[in-house]
Amino acid sequence: MAKPINKKFFGSNNNKNIKVQFHNGISSVPGFIVKQQGSKKFLCQDKDGNQASCFLVPKKHDKLLPNEMSITVKDKDGNVYQTSKISGKTLTANGLIAVWLFIVPGIGEVQIEESGEDELLTNCDDFEGDETIDDDELGPFAAVFLGTNSYLTFGAGSTQYSSLSNINPPLSKIFVAAGDNSMQVIRWKTFGTAPNRVFIARYEGTNSTDGAYGESNMIFEYRFEEQYPEKFKIYCIENARYYSTQIGLTDVCDQSGYLNIGYWSLNGPEPGTGKVLYPGEGYASDSIPFEPTDPELLTKSIIFDYEYLEDNNLPEPTSNETLYFNEDDGFVQLRISWPVIFNGVTY
Repeated sequence: MAKPINKKFFGSNNNKNIKVQFHNGISSVPGFIVKQQGSKKFLCQDKDGNQASCFLVPKKHDKLLPNEMSITVKDKDGNVYQTSKISGKTLTANGLIAVWLFIVPGIGEVQIEESGEDELLTNCDDFEGDETIDDDELGPFAAVFLGTNSYLTFGAGSTQYSSLSNINPPLSKIFVAAGDNSMQVIRWKTFGTAPNRVFIARYEGTNSTDGAYGESNMIFEYRFEEQYPEKFKIYCIENARYYSTQIGLTDVCDQSGYLNIGYWSLNGPEPGTGKVLYPGEGYASDSIPFEPTDPELLTKSIIFDYEYLEDNNLPEPTSNETLYFNEDDGFVQLRISWPVIFNGVTY
């Protein structure tokens, strides 16, 4: 192992401490080093006291996975990089070895982010902009994934399209007419200001695996509200399944049966109606109807129809940490800027 980092650069109660970005098991957050556990392994802590042992990887903040961390640096020209290796005096970033320090760098040097004045990360550096993410951008968050087979999962995405049940896929999830369907487009946006923000995602697809953009016959709107993180809303705009719209939700921690946790064989709202559901309810008798959002207001969107993209000379979505494709089966990870509580678990 290279010469370890001096412990005086750990913690966050004075300037000249290293700031890190790490995944605390829920999302990517800023923090500081508690101690070094190996050449690339560090115990990290965020401002809420959450700790995790993480491996240093050269990834941007929105690409970090559980047990991963990054250290951001800036060169003399203002270019920002993530570190792949660090020792007591030097680090490797963008394939180059440089001396690291906390002041404006010169030739052969890089400036490393400081974690701030206290354990709340007051006045910490922010070279990458990880403290000012637009609520409408893709990235890690309360880990909600909208699948191309018409279901939403928490914690991870899934490409499962058959034999769906309360334990398949093995994730906490919400089903809406779930099956081997195909998504053509997803639109989303965060409305309002804290603490009354509303996150809306609109699913437009077909009840087949070869539907075309603009011909959607299954349209649903998912709505999450900052004031009520333990519940969600679903509006059924159109449904072409051979049975009435089915809505249900499951938590992988409860595998005792299909119906007791609101499995998707329970009827949900008919087309043209909205319902408010709480985790654990497949159908809420006290649901409050609401109107769907004008899709023109949902200014963020991803088109999944390859023929449409090709015919209109549009680039295909790129496969990366936040967007996955496997022919017609995949999922997109969207960002909500507040914790969502699903069956007692905070995401």
